Amino acid sequence: MDASSEIIESKLRKFLPWRKGPFILNDLILESEWQGDMKWQRLKNDITPLKNRRVLDVGAGNGYFTLRMALEGAKKALGIEPFLLFNYQYAAINALHKQDSKSMLLPLRLEEMPSMPIFESVFSMGVLYHQRDHMLHLSNLKEMMASDSELILETLIVDGDKGYSLIPEGRYANMRNVHCLPSIETLKSWLIDSGYRNIRVIDISQTTPNEQRKTQWIGDNPASLEDFLDPSNASLTVEGHPAPTRAIIICNN
Repeated sequence: MDASSEIIESKLRKFLPWRKGPFILNDLILESEWQGDMKWQRLKNDITPLKNRRVLDVGAGNGYFTLRMALEGAKKALGIEPFLLFNYQYAAINALHKQDSKSMLLPLRLEEMPSMPIFESVFSMGVLYHQRDHMLHLSNLKEMMASDSELILETLIVDGDKGYSLIPEGRYANMRNVHCLPSIETLKSWLIDSGYRNIRVIDISQTTPNEQRKTQWIGDNPASLEDFLDPSNASLTVEGHPAPTRAIIICNN
């Protein structure tokens, strides 16, 4: 690693933990906790191409996916993320990549946004299960969508019939504020009740320690998915719930 990369690394380490990524900066590879490309590969061939579209990335974290959306040719890719540390991470990466103004990250929650039905593609990935009111979240997403636009929703699910959902007491896979994990049929019913149409499930994948893993970029005492699963049964979390499985659903407003 050359001197400039060592300087960049020392500066970026001031913003630990890095959850979303990875990023390649010259010969520096910033190995984030999440291998974001694995999720992107699962959805990129099924979504409407982003070229010349206005895109909203809700709960964008450090803007990893927002930047990818801009690189896919979006007319404008707007990420919203209330956690300030992640906004600083985005600013650092954006400055190093010298991106143009096609991407932007704002320190806002979805409910703080004015109704702006201008976005042709709206992404909500890893957000729904953190909402106390999941129906309000789906309604707020709809208020941001232009006519005949597309919602790409990625969330944790559990097995079960229509009407079933898991409401964890305490933590889920060591995560705080996990309020509700629906079955696929329950999730579809929420979307139908919210006025969405053309609902299609494009992927269901169990999260593995290859996708969410320990790295030096998440702190001095890193812990990740492998620590949050039952050591004697990887199909369960340490709390005894089903291990994390995520679904990606695409629908229209």
